Amino acid sequence: VSRSLHQQLSDPVQASRYVRLLRGDSSAMSVQPVIPMQEQLVPPKLQAAARHLQQQPHGAASPVALVLPAFVSYAAGGLRPEHIADRMVNTTKSTLAIMWGNEVVSRFDPRDRGHLATQYERWFNTSEAYEVSYSYRYEPWVVVDRQAVPWYDVRFRGYGQNKIVHLEYLNYTGFRFVVHPSAWLIHRAHPLTKVKLQHAKDFTNMRGALPGQWYRTVYGHASTLGQRARLAMSESRYTPVYDEVVAGCSRELPWWGEQRRRGRARQHRRMHGAD
Repeated sequence: VSRSLHQQLSDPVQASRYVRLLRGDSSAMSVQPVIPMQEQLVPPKLQAAARHLQQQPHGAASPVALVLPAFVSYAAGGLRPEHIADRMVNTTKSTLAIMWGNEVVSRFDPRDRGHLATQYERWFNTSEAYEVSYSYRYEPWVVVDRQAVPWYDVRFRGYGQNKIVHLEYLNYTGFRFVVHPSAWLIHRAHPLTKVKLQHAKDFTNMRGALPGQWYRTVYGHASTLGQRARLAMSESRYTPVYDEVVAGCSRELPWWGEQRRRGRARQHRRMHGAD
């Protein structure tokens, strides 16, 4: 994650602005630039920011998922992609724009649609936050209010569809997607995991397979769950499945139970109006 975001969240005033924005206060849409600090994180200020978070009331306005534009780097100037990424998180947006123009960085997953809705060219040419519309398979990395965001569905394990369905559910329950104007994240190249490789192998091998065989693969399991969740959303009956530990915490912790109550109320308003 870019250093600019660390700097902003280390300032109590700006952190409280983030809290208001994430909880639906449109007047907090403009995220102010920061004066560079000597230290990347300042613990006392982070503690103050946490207190601001606890003190902010939840309003009836739609909550916000704050989108961080995501990039991937390529080898250049004798440097490996991961070394480019290390430098890009500590640079400025204007320098990142130069790297973009020279094709040293591109949007994350450039061959797929998962990040198109972020509107990268618009992002490079603005200093203001802006709202974007959700589109199918949109899966940005987001900053959200932990007391408002739905939890991941525990049935998604290994690889595939988990983030896609989670972001689709945020949209389903009324979250707005607002792009951060001056913070970003960049993927650091690493070896592919075994489950990612198996997912890709399954995708190739299972074409034309019988449904039962298809489901028993990593790719088939994730895809089937995604389809079922999507169908349930279209019929207004989807709820993420929690494991027993999460469900127990929700029952025992007052703030967590209140979070779930607000989420269900927001979902009801989304589906049935303000009755």
